[in-house]
Amino acid sequence: MDMTIEQQPPPESSGPPKQPIKNALFDPIVAELDLRVFRRKLNVLPDNFNPLDPKLQVDDFVRLGLPPRPSDADALRLWLEMIPPGLKIMPPFEEGNLGVYMLRADMAVGVTRFSADQGDEDVTQARVGWIPRGRLSSSRNWSGAAIFANHGDRFSQVIASWTVPEVKAGDGDGPWVCSTWIGIDGFRRWMKSMPQMGTTQIVGDTGERDDAGNLLPQYFAWWQWWLRGRTIQVPVVFPTATIAPGKKVYCCVTLLPPDQPDPGDRHHVQFFLRVDGTGYPVMLAPPPTNDPADIDGGRRVPASGASAEWILERPTALHDSPNGNVKEGDLFPLPEFASAGADDFAASLAADPDPMVVASIAALPITPSTNFRTPLKLRMMEHRRDPSRVAVIAKPIEAKDGKVTIAYQD
Repeated sequence: MDMTIEQQPPPESSGPPKQPIKNALFDPIVAELDLRVFRRKLNVLPDNFNPLDPKLQVDDFVRLGLPPRPSDADALRLWLEMIPPGLKIMPPFEEGNLGVYMLRADMAVGVTRFSADQGDEDVTQARVGWIPRGRLSSSRNWSGAAIFANHGDRFSQVIASWTVPEVKAGDGDGPWVCSTWIGIDGFRRWMKSMPQMGTTQIVGDTGERDDAGNLLPQYFAWWQWWLRGRTIQVPVVFPTATIAPGKKVYCCVTLLPPDQPDPGDRHHVQFFLRVDGTGYPVMLAPPPTNDPADIDGGRRVPASGASAEWILERPTALHDSPNGNVKEGDLFPLPEFASAGADDFAASLAADPDPMVVASIAALPITPSTNFRTPLKLRMMEHRRDPSRVAVIAKPIEAKDGKVTIAYQD
């Protein structure tokens, strides 16, 4: 089908970002984020900053808004690419620059739906600590690659770079949406939370408007700490980061060690986005449990570090699309793209699986990194009519070393 959709241009880098129309359903989310997001002003990155200075410790990097430095050679190489000389740090929500949470009301990301096709392994039944070597599984909305920590290890940091794919109208009537992201955990049913971040690409009208009635950007970067069982959870947009097809982005998710970013803190996560010459750090506490008995919200659900993944996803629609083709709760149709994937990927391991005693990822003996040498690969399936069949619509054609490539299947 040859269908041309007029693309909305990405927002200009100057001037205030367009804000979505306020949604009363988001009030509890905003109130919770206000309590969890770290807002204290960060130190200024020195002009003569040397990221390899051996005197720099984990807390030095955190105070500068940078991901802690890994020691493994593969992870360090990618980390250095992410932090080039002259990098400008722009915290979206620091003290004195509180900003506005830009929440997308049109989609939800993070929940995987696995296929029950005969012959495909259901990864939710895979043994903990076991890495399926070369196995291929099926999902209705995920395609990509995942790795699992062996018993006694946990992932403490995952870094990836990729080129934002250019998307076009896919099969059917749209709107078409895909998200590309990295995450820690979320892959097995017992994993209760998943910090994740990435980019989203849209073709067509999902119904999201700003206060002036204009479509929101159709390419954007976001972060989210997904919590299993939560009814409403949406990606939080990096409001001033300009995302466009062909741009290279670097994303890093770090499980911070104890007493970071402040003394007494536990289980905080740092999200770090680098696009063009600017880095955008966000740090926040883990989400509160969904348990109704936790009245004061004092119990938290930290990440366990059991898996790390790079995923291309079909998000779930949170309301009907304007053209009526996509209903609330449906998966968005997949847009067409030549290929998408991680140009590079590294996940650092820490030796202590106890979530209360997270070893510093700066210590050389406990920070080997791993990539996609032995991944679980995921292909995306869709049920189609006329004739009725299950079709592969996206699959990894390469997933090894630090690279994963997803191909669109027409």
